[in-house]
Amino acid sequence: MSKYLDSDFHGLAIAERSISRPEWAAPVVVGDNVFIGANVRILKGVRIGAGAVIGNSSVVVSDIPPAVVAAGVPAKIIRSIT
Repeated sequence: MSKYLDSDFHGLAIAERSISRPEWAAPVVVGDNVFIGANVRILKGVRIGAGAVIGNSSVVVSDIPPAVVAAGVPAKIIRSIT
């Protein structure tokens, strides 16, 4: 399992665009043996279960369980992997 951090990097208000705050970050957890296709976007706070496959150009906005294929914008479970 790998753990990364993602954030919004800066606020939307003009005064906040040049700063970043730790509370804007959230972990992204990727389980073992996950295949992530090209051009995939994984948003902050998401967990991807072990053995999952994420299709090309998907945008992962919520947790993905283990051993499934997920794809789309937003990414949805397409099928289980047996």
